[in-house]
Amino acid sequence: MDALSMALAKQVGQPLTVELARQIHADAQVRAPLALEDWPSHEMTDGTEIRATRLDDRMAELHAHRMAYLAERHAGDPVAVQWHRIRELERQGRYVIFVAELDGEVTGSLWLHVTPSLNHGQLTVSDDLLYVVPALRRTLLASALCRHAEKQLFAAGARACALQSATGNRAGRLAAFLGYRHTAEVYTKTHWGGDEYADVPTRHAKG
Repeated sequence: MDALSMALAKQVGQPLTVELARQIHADAQVRAPLALEDWPSHEMTDGTEIRATRLDDRMAELHAHRMAYLAERHAGDPVAVQWHRIRELERQGRYVIFVAELDGEVTGSLWLHVTPSLNHGQLTVSDDLLYVVPALRRTLLASALCRHAEKQLFAAGARACALQSATGNRAGRLAAFLGYRHTAEVYTKTHWGGDEYADVPTRHAKG
């Protein structure tokens, strides 16, 4: 049974309303969770194991990784991690996390969005964050995480992967090392204070 048939079957006997039609449409768009249990792991020469996982399987360690990443990369910004949204995206097959584990400790994690492209419908992958514990940042752990994730996601049907590089970190060098091409520049404007558009920073007068 396809996604649309399942969405319709859930609503049998209900009067059709605009709101119900929207719900059926939303349910029909949901993809099945990625079959992580079928994906093989990768063992590095030092005994580190790299594998896909779900957030709740390693919640304590992954919570620590994300908070450490935010403290390093977004110091001073408000933090209210939408953990429920990550779980929802996992259930929809639109998000996956890879971890590196050595002697029971999670030493690195790669968090990825998996979405169908609006241009061609094929799955595309983009990174949410990559975190490696400080003691292992000058090793090949980050590149091993990325390579294993690429292998599994391309095998699962993805056709493109994108890595972001923030100003001041070494992710650009990592991307080049992994064979990625430099295809875009991203500019960001943030606005945490004030309630009016007039409070948004700009070099030009607002009309």
